[in-house]
Amino acid sequence: MIKRNFKASLLKARRVKLFLLSLSIFSVLGSSSVIAQTTLSPGDICFVGYYRINVTDAGFSFVTLNRISRGTVIYFTDMGVDGTTRWGTGTEGYLKWTVGNSTGQDLLPGAIVSVVSPQTTSGMLVNMRTAANVTSVITSEFAGSVAPSNAFSMSAGGDPILVFQTKSASKTFTQINDTNLPLTDVTFITGITTDYNNTTINPATGWNLGTLDGRVTGITSAQESTVPPGLTNGVNCISLGAVGTNENYARYTGSLSGSRTQIMNRINTAATGWDVNSTTAIINLTSFSNVALPVVFNAIKAIQKNDQLLVNWSTVSEHNNDYFEIQGSLDGVDFVKLGTVESKSNNGNSAQSIDYQFSIDRSSSLALSGFGVLTILGGAVFFSLRSRKTMIPLGICFMFFLSLTISSCSKKGRELTGNGDQSIFIRIAQVDKDGNTSFSKVVTTHIQ
Repeated sequence: MIKRNFKASLLKARRVKLFLLSLSIFSVLGSSSVIAQTTLSPGDICFVGYYRINVTDAGFSFVTLNRISRGTVIYFTDMGVDGTTRWGTGTEGYLKWTVGNSTGQDLLPGAIVSVVSPQTTSGMLVNMRTAANVTSVITSEFAGSVAPSNAFSMSAGGDPILVFQTKSASKTFTQINDTNLPLTDVTFITGITTDYNNTTINPATGWNLGTLDGRVTGITSAQESTVPPGLTNGVNCISLGAVGTNENYARYTGSLSGSRTQIMNRINTAATGWDVNSTTAIINLTSFSNVALPVVFNAIKAIQKNDQLLVNWSTVSEHNNDYFEIQGSLDGVDFVKLGTVESKSNNGNSAQSIDYQFSIDRSSSLALSGFGVLTILGGAVFFSLRSRKTMIPLGICFMFFLSLTISSCSKKGRELTGNGDQSIFIRIAQVDKDGNTSFSKVVTTHIQ
């Protein structure tokens, strides 16, 4: 009886395991419909100015060098780091920016955002000016701007400003320290610092020496910082000012034209166009010239006609442009490559409007996401289980879900390219000669 009960319990446990596996497969398939945040790369945001009078009178400005999807969360903090393993000493606050909360739109490259105090209970004023010189107030996109317990504040004694994303979008924390937010959960985008504690400055980087540099005490204040992990000073982060001076005012006055790489490197080189220790205490949007993007898109139109998908677009100007990649999607989330079109501009540069056209037969199939994820998941599960009795029902379950996925993908492919009765989402990726990519707005096809 005991042996029989044991077998029954074991069988029941295996059934539960299969049920949970089925739920996980459904979860993986269903997750493809969730709109993902933009995962930023180092240098996609660059600081172009700051000022620090005291904790109630400070501000900073930055420029975006890539398209950032609505809903993307980005954090700003004045807490430094010590090497690659820990934050600085103590606890600091942060500003949480949810892009597009007030505008309802993606943020195009070339926007200049200014966060200006007074940092009191009245909050911080946040303005944005786009590359097209359209100005708006986006204070509501910055949580923490009304000075809660996790308020971000900068002191005149010197503070770094670090920009980061969390590796998990669901990560929550109140203040920044090693317990609330381990450094391993963070991806840094950029940072800016001026000399604080000149006895511990690393002459090679202009940032502070830390534990990994042989400093026995390591970073001893939240106002000190080594170069943030994953960043390189002079490339995607910057140290300003001479050793022994705390520069409380700085504004970038150099060129904001060129490719993403050129602009990023120019901004993050201290000797190129920075007015440091300026007497201008307010960073305002008119301080900066318009950003000259690699490609400025004009109208984009996509139609389905006579078994053809036709995409027409034009550019206002081009700089260092290489080619365009036309991408299509059924849901506006998962895009696939449809084809490429070379730039018509002279060596990638043009100040005149240029028209482009792309066409593709609707019968051409598009690869859709889901199949690959399911295949990988199923293979990993198969090889991880050694029981033949478990593998047989698992195989049946897996093949069932696999057939559903293939059927779904085939159906979606037919709807996208065959009958012409469903609108398709189209966007254009612009690739410059340095290999950097930016995207146009997304449009839907008109059916004729």
